Amino acid sequence: MARIDYALRGINPPHTHPRPTEIVFVLEGELDVGFITTYNKLFSKTVKVGEIFTLPRGLIHFQLNNKKVPAAVIAEFNIQFPGTQRVANALFASSPTDEDVGSIHFHSTISWSIRLAEKTLSRQLARSGRDVRVCGCDSEIEKW
Repeated sequence: MARIDYALRGINPPHTHPRPTEIVFVLEGELDVGFITTYNKLFSKTVKVGEIFTLPRGLIHFQLNNKKVPAAVIAEFNIQFPGTQRVANALFASSPTDEDVGSIHFHSTISWSIRLAEKTLSRQLARSGRDVRVCGCDSEIEKW
């Protein structure tokens, strides 16, 4: 069991627990809580004081204090050592070796995909009449 306090606009970023189911009970404030199924479907809800939200074992989930007041929850797991893997750390903080060509390719592909998405968003915003530039990645995308 753990108490988690969320600052204004605080977030518990996308992560997973490989072994337990988690139940979140809101003590103070409100939280936007959600998880993504193995079919990539998002289930989310704003949970208020006195309400609970169940997060199934092994699924990517998050909690966000999207309000302008602090929030606090009690998180309960159905086993003693739940384990935690943060999605961003798993994808971007690993340290592949030179021999690990698959991981190096994976990281460059992810990086390229992010830049391509940023460029696509910039183009869509420009078409809608907004003069917004998301990043300075045009030249690198054109090379691909």
